Amino acid sequence: MSNNVSYDLIWQISRANSSYIVKRKNCGGVQFSREPLNVTGFYTQAASGFANKTAVGVVSSPKGIKLITKSAKNSKSAKVSSSTFKHSKDSRKIAAAVSKSTVNHRDDLLEAAVAKASALARGRSAKKVYASKRR
Repeated sequence: MSNNVSYDLIWQISRANSSYIVKRKNCGGVQFSREPLNVTGFYTQAASGFANKTAVGVVSSPKGIKLITKSAKNSKSAKVSSSTFKHSKDSRKIAAAVSKSTVNHRDDLLEAAVAKASALARGRSAKKVYASKRR
């Protein structure tokens, strides 16, 4: 993309037709997003990663939780602007690392990023199954 295109124009062009959009008619017309840089999951301009200079995303990977950040310095180039961090520790350490990393990027998405990282970490851990006691 050219450097003189605003993010508002990008959102206006792509808001109705995007490969990340998920429309639910049975839930009152709510629109969700599958975008990796969207922490909240709602399809809005504020939460969108491609329509903002800076963005934060939390996704699950085979080796742990991946935190994806998009910086404002090189926000027009997707390859240069995003950086990933892999966390494979327990959920409290992941939440602390995510909150520490997202402070510099998007303060408004801090709580959503920590909540999503904690939920993904809880989902990755297997529940212990105990054998029934015999008398």
